[in-house]
Amino acid sequence: MSLKPKVILTAFLLLSILLLSVVGLFMLDIQRQAAEELQQYRKEAVAIVQDKLKNMVDLAYTTVDNIYQNGQKAEFLEKRYGSSMKPMVDMALLILNRKINLIQEGELSLEKGRIQALKAIQNIQFNLHQTWIADLHNIVEPTKQHYKHQVWVADAGQMPPVLLVHQLFSATVVNNQERQADIQRFFQSLHQQDLIQNAGFLRFTDTHQHTYLCYAQGFPQWDWVVGTCMNLEEAYRETQARIQANIRQIRYDKGMGYYWLNNTERPYPRFVMHPIKPELNGQLFKGQQYHTVAGGKNIGQAFLEAVDNAEGGGFVRYSWPKPVGEQKIPMPKLSYVRLYKPLNWIIGTGVYIDHIEGHVAQKDQEMTARYYQLLRNTSLQTLALFILMGFFLGFLMNYLLKPLQQVNAQLQMLARGTLPQQSIDYRGQDEIGGIIHAFRVLSQRIKTTINQAKAIADGDYSQKIKVRSDSDQLALALSDMTRSLQSATEHNIAQDWLKTGRTGLHEAMLGDQSMLELANHIIAYLTQYTTAKTGLFYQLQVSNDSQHPIHLTLIASIGFNHRKMLSNQVLPGQGIVGQAALEENSFLVQENNESETLIDKPYVFALPFLYESSLQGVIELGFENEPSALHLEFLEQVGQDIAITVKATETRSQLKKQNTYD
Repeated sequence: MSLKPKVILTAFLLLSILLLSVVGLFMLDIQRQAAEELQQYRKEAVAIVQDKLKNMVDLAYTTVDNIYQNGQKAEFLEKRYGSSMKPMVDMALLILNRKINLIQEGELSLEKGRIQALKAIQNIQFNLHQTWIADLHNIVEPTKQHYKHQVWVADAGQMPPVLLVHQLFSATVVNNQERQADIQRFFQSLHQQDLIQNAGFLRFTDTHQHTYLCYAQGFPQWDWVVGTCMNLEEAYRETQARIQANIRQIRYDKGMGYYWLNNTERPYPRFVMHPIKPELNGQLFKGQQYHTVAGGKNIGQAFLEAVDNAEGGGFVRYSWPKPVGEQKIPMPKLSYVRLYKPLNWIIGTGVYIDHIEGHVAQKDQEMTARYYQLLRNTSLQTLALFILMGFFLGFLMNYLLKPLQQVNAQLQMLARGTLPQQSIDYRGQDEIGGIIHAFRVLSQRIKTTINQAKAIADGDYSQKIKVRSDSDQLALALSDMTRSLQSATEHNIAQDWLKTGRTGLHEAMLGDQSMLELANHIIAYLTQYTTAKTGLFYQLQVSNDSQHPIHLTLIASIGFNHRKMLSNQVLPGQGIVGQAALEENSFLVQENNESETLIDKPYVFALPFLYESSLQGVIELGFENEPSALHLEFLEQVGQDIAITVKATETRSQLKKQNTYD
């Protein structure tokens, strides 16, 4: 194939590759932007849902907290339950006043009047809310029964006070020392709050930590106190029931959104209230149907983990059946849960997020359609550009290649050993004209330089090029080129040797090695690669010795026999190693004084290695002959590499020790 079709084909191919690369990169960038846009769209959609869920749970949390806190306040309890407690005490006082009148009228004696009054008061009982129990109930023994609310009467004139009327107390129970102590403390509280003479409310906690709300009023005529009490645990349970009732009724999203409550039992929590499926109330999150979090985790346990943080709340993704027509199909759901610590309840709500993926898929389809439309348009435009480019290249190559073909013909003659006699007719001042002119000059000088060129072509850079005159630029250039090639070759060989050495050292230092293994590998490699006969590896140590807190310790060596008069530990400034450590500079010692080092070779090279200007240790090498500048340059280059690896190994060792202690 001739040059013209080759040039046209090559130029067309290169331009095609360039054009297709640009188009391909452009389309890839569009795809990347589309993927990022979809991801951002998904994140924003999920963030909107998360904000909504958190706001809804925070609202429910406020509702729960308001009801709970109100249920703890004394004014609320007195107002809510006092309306039922006061009439009972008033009725008892009415009976007592009637008996006082009969005694004053002489119809009854004092003793008989008191007995009748107590019997009548014993019969006072009202059916109140079923959560109420008899007064002082927990002072006797805990019971699961519910009693009618009763009035008690006590003789406050005696110490300890005497309980005169209470159906739940037998003589044996009342004589119990623990209960008697509760009764005594209770009436002491009555005295302290001046309820012996007046009327009012009182809170009292017994020895079993049961708290009661009591209403009492003194009957000073007989030094009696009339009152009634209720266990506040029942009131708190009623508060919890009100909380559940309120949360059960709250809806959002046109009635589709709701809340549930569960406790913090472990390993599986228990439903406290579920407004849609009340049959779940009291049931554990236990069973295969609840293992719907990614990885098969239980959703109840996921709720516990989500609230186990400083904020007390978090999001949980899982799969949950969603009604679709007459079927229930598992769909992705996102919930937010928050812990209400006073009750150890978790408030939660969630929404299905399959619509988000649906919107993402729809947006993906739209973007894909736009992408393929753009691809079609770009392909048509590229094809049209290819056609125009083909016509242009054909015309351009025909104009440019004709003089080059003439040059080619004369070069063919020159290649056969015949110098061309005809000149090429080309008047252009462009690069082709320069080629033709250069060819003419080359033809004139080729005879005089062919021998030198042949020697250079054979790789013999040691030959000297003969320069015939100061104006013989070609000969001068060939001479300079020969020297440059020779110097470059030597430099490349040296650089290859340095790179090979550093690569080999890096391989020797690879892996999870101990400091001892690393030091042995380093010193073994350096002595072998630099032809050193002896190698010592000193590591900087810090001790608790107040006199010498910092010293260098020999931890690895090769090719030497230890001498007793020299220590394995070296202080900064002591001997060759200590001097290198102190000055933090490497140096070569000739005619070595063996009293300052463990090495008995005539040439000793000390190399301190530093990590971020911090000394890590010193390497000492002994040579039989003076090391070359290339060997010393190699050692200087690897010092930083050794320091980094030693520091990393020491840090990794410390982390392993710390993890072991933890």
